[in-house]
Amino acid sequence: MVVNFVSVGKPKWSIALRSFYRYSINEDAGSEMVSLAFEFTRNVIRPVDPTGMSQLQTTIQTFPTEKQCAISIAQAISKIRDVDNELIANPELKIKLRDAQADLLESAGYDRDAYIQWVNNGEIIADN
Repeated sequence: MVVNFVSVGKPKWSIALRSFYRYSINEDAGSEMVSLAFEFTRNVIRPVDPTGMSQLQTTIQTFPTEKQCAISIAQAISKIRDVDNELIANPELKIKLRDAQADLLESAGYDRDAYIQWVNNGEIIADN
């Protein structure tokens, strides 16, 4: 479990939710998906010279507590973005994303024009 790894790992880790999106995958069935992007940061503490011979002045490092990380994640969840609504509101972005996906698929050997036609036709899934 990720949370257990983060809380008991040595060194400890901090976690932050960077983005949170929701989108429909089957409107007729009311099915939705979410996409979450987490950032894990190792809390590495700089070495300290126990002899006092080093003249290097270092700042005291502070890392977020587990509670602070949890609060941060809860706050990020409140800012969920609805991809469907964003694409409806910004048709230029929708075309840009479609074309970028088409370019990626073409580089993997897929028919770019067929993909664009499929998207433009509503992404109908064939009955097999």
